[in-house]
Amino acid sequence: RLRRGDVVVEAIGRCLSEEEYEAVDQTEYVVSFDDETLERKRAAGDDVLYIDARQQGNMMRLANDSAQPNLKLLYWPPPQRGGLPRRAFLV
Repeated sequence: RLRRGDVVVEAIGRCLSEEEYEAVDQTEYVVSFDDETLERKRAAGDDVLYIDARQQGNMMRLANDSAQPNLKLLYWPPPQRGGLPRRAFLV
């Protein structure tokens, strides 16, 4: 039984830079960090901005595929720790 806040699955896939993301035709299964985190990552020169789950991904790409999703992304490490996140989980 899942409880609120439990990790359901980690976002797995090929890490994309801004340039690689812009070259992707279908972004349906590409995970992005939120806008604030993206800006912090860009400012720091971090090139892991997107996670492409289309070909090398796991079941995460299907887990929250709904008109009314009930899961949210959790980034790791969280901003409170002062680092830039490199991983994402559905919780």
